[in-house]
Amino acid sequence: MNLTPVTNKDRDIQRGIRIKQIRTDNELSQVNFGKDVTNNPNIDRKTVYDWERGKFCPNEYTLQKIAQIGDISVDELMYGSFEGYIKGLIINNDSLIENDISSKDLTISDYLKYTNRAVTARLFNQLNNLEKNQLADNTIKRCNKLRLVHFDTIAIIKVIDDFLMEESIGDISILTQSILENLDIIETEWLMEQLQDNSTDTKQFPVEGVNELYTAIQSFRDDLTKISDNYSNLINKKRGVN
Repeated sequence: MNLTPVTNKDRDIQRGIRIKQIRTDNELSQVNFGKDVTNNPNIDRKTVYDWERGKFCPNEYTLQKIAQIGDISVDELMYGSFEGYIKGLIINNDSLIENDISSKDLTISDYLKYTNRAVTARLFNQLNNLEKNQLADNTIKRCNKLRLVHFDTIAIIKVIDDFLMEESIGDISILTQSILENLDIIETEWLMEQLQDNSTDTKQFPVEGVNELYTAIQSFRDDLTKISDNYSNLINKKRGVN
């Protein structure tokens, strides 16, 4: 059963849970724990309580002290294990910790689309659970070999993108999916702009003609889907067709 995708707000809460676990494992009160991990002898219980709720994040010095007590890295304290992070991204559609594109949370699929990799975005979205697990395992092995960490978003995405392209080399779906993506842009963006920019109150495109254009686009889309269904090794493999 799939879990709810993790957002960066959720990660704040998870960080707090890990902080609390480290404190309780060492049988420390909130005040004594706070004194041990800060330079503040007057730290109050509420400050530590807010850390454990995920409301506030400790400063860098305190994070390092907490991680040291917990015998983990600061990244693990903040975001959990790297392997768990990669599995969450691929299997559970969790949000990336950091991206260079938007202030909003982005999933792998979102990031691929934003970086003009619509074909691999579609391929990623079509993976079944078994294929996602295999992709996650392969991605973790290659990322570990490259010594990547949580914040290496661009490199992590490249690893995933490369695996998807390796799997689909020579497959007709690369062509059909790329055409479909451009067809979507034509229909939802280009055609709408043309209809607005090249007509006036007195000179309008014929409604019947415009409707036939949309019908033709949909017909072309259906034909492309049929071509994929008939000739894509990836699609037929999913169906168990030899």
